[in-house]
Amino acid sequence: MASNSRTGLMNLPKELIQMIAMRMELEDADICRMARTCRYFAEAIIPPNSGVWRKRFLNNYDHPPPDKSSEEAQVEYKVYSIMLEQTPSFRDGEGRKEKLWLSVLTTLFTGDKMRVCFSNRACIKMAIKRSGFFDQSIVGDDANSSLSPSRPYMAIQLAATYLVLDLKHSFCSLRTDYDLKIVYRCDPCS
Repeated sequence: MASNSRTGLMNLPKELIQMIAMRMELEDADICRMARTCRYFAEAIIPPNSGVWRKRFLNNYDHPPPDKSSEEAQVEYKVYSIMLEQTPSFRDGEGRKEKLWLSVLTTLFTGDKMRVCFSNRACIKMAIKRSGFFDQSIVGDDANSSLSPSRPYMAIQLAATYLVLDLKHSFCSLRTDYDLKIVYRCDPCS
């Protein structure tokens, strides 16, 4: 006897499947696997009107502007997650990966200027500590260097200086480790 009736979880409304996905503390990869288990779950979790990715965004970052759709929040969340896990190396200048990393940090720093962005600051702190951003010398700090730091690099270096003063920081930072003339330099051509 062939039956087309749905059984088990497939009997649940899609909104309830979304709520389950939002409430469970799963990794992003697990949410994607859940969506790939069957078409019904994919239709509940993946579409732009699903609140799953917006909820995940809000769990990690400050509120996106109200005009952003859940789909835009989903894309932004995935970009942030991927880029903040990266470990950029500025030894040979700023490649594509380094520029994207700086761009994400700049976006998180600027956030919503009307509110204090605690979630974003926590993400910035973790990304900078994980990447060793302050363990590296400033690009182009050598007088003979042909590499000069970009404005986003200098802005992040300056804006995140408070992290260097954190007593819980694992490395010793000396004033001589950073040439603030480079960071404060206002060069209209760079």
